[in-house]
Amino acid sequence: MDILNLALSGILMGVILITQFISYPLLKSIPKDSFIDYHATYTGYIAPLVGPLMVFELIVISILTFQDPTNTIHIASTTLVIMIWLSTFLIQVPLHNKLSKAFHLGKINKLIRSNWIRTLGWSIKFGLALYSL
Repeated sequence: MDILNLALSGILMGVILITQFISYPLLKSIPKDSFIDYHATYTGYIAPLVGPLMVFELIVISILTFQDPTNTIHIASTTLVIMIWLSTFLIQVPLHNKLSKAFHLGKINKLIRSNWIRTLGWSIKFGLALYSL
């Protein structure tokens, strides 16, 4: 189960690094008249990929923590996953919902800045998963 946790952490860290350093910054260069269509296509591709992985990750780390509730690495990892979920659904999803209606440079910049929560969260979780092996 620890190997599965490491694999999921690595995949999600890779996705969020690409998102942070490539996908989100590129939103600023999409022409305004194409932005809504581009954004709909992007979110239509990324959500079905990341959503199930996030759910699977939550299940795996919950099982690991339940099996050994004194394991501080698993507790820290569970805390990071909760933080990532909260950031996703309280910050990033609402920003994407607003961007689905119109290009707004300020909202894109806020999306990039706030996404550091998830970028650091998944990067640290990957490090913890690697260390726990």
